[in-house]
Amino acid sequence: MKKLFFPILMLALASLACGLNVSLPEPVEKTGETVVENFFIPRMNGEADVAVNIGGGELSITSGAQTGLLEGEITYNVADFKPVVTQEGTDIRIDQGTLEIDGIPTFENVTNEWDLSFSADPVTLRIGAGAYRGTYDFGGMALSNLYIEDGASDVKLTFSQRNLTEMTFFDYQTGASSVELNNLANANFSTMTFRSGVGNYTLDFSGVLNRDASVKIESGLSNVKVIIPEGTKARVVVDSGLTNVTANGDWTESGNTYSQEGGDAELYVVIELGAGNLELTNR
Repeated sequence: MKKLFFPILMLALASLACGLNVSLPEPVEKTGETVVENFFIPRMNGEADVAVNIGGGELSITSGAQTGLLEGEITYNVADFKPVVTQEGTDIRIDQGTLEIDGIPTFENVTNEWDLSFSADPVTLRIGAGAYRGTYDFGGMALSNLYIEDGASDVKLTFSQRNLTEMTFFDYQTGASSVELNNLANANFSTMTFRSGVGNYTLDFSGVLNRDASVKIESGLSNVKVIIPEGTKARVVVDSGLTNVTANGDWTESGNTYSQEGGDAELYVVIELGAGNLELTNR
């Protein structure tokens, strides 16, 4: 059984405890019987708007639902983590239950695992998460829009296959985290924004770029790697202060603009970094 992902949260709690002279209650353990809940959301007439909100744990999303819009299971062993599903028409929400804590909990034995799969029906997907581990393969889905907002996270995301519809907007906002985004050209987006705090981030635009797309990357004190394969027409503008920029590959540099020749569709990227390291590469 996988353990709940809380290392950054616990580090923050430890730091606060060292800096404050307070009396802390004894640790509280609220685990109980492990429960597995199966989920099935039928297909909609029209595009669905689905919100998935998990406070902490592990979240996996893939394509491949066989009969419903959304299928899967959630495994947990804290009663207050029991998920709540609400639906109004084509708007669907899956929320983690509220855990009320009287003391400082220990998380070694806590389980909260969400494994979900979507059909190829059109959907706007909104993911909200706290301290968690996320594994996403959106290839083969039909995402009209994708919004992700998380906190202390460890995320690996890919579009292993082409998104089956044109995505209007892809927005990712994250805190102190480690995030890898792969095969982003397959997302078939028009506009993408990525905003982050302190962390390590890789944005890989491999895949097939079939139309012009624009990207805005904003980050604080971070290590950022941007991969744009050879053969992809691209223009990258770097607006940063105390950032070390390394460009590897077939790039033409003019001031703070890096460009390469490629196909008809162009990827236009603006990068704003407060400080840190930026690597721009073809692989």
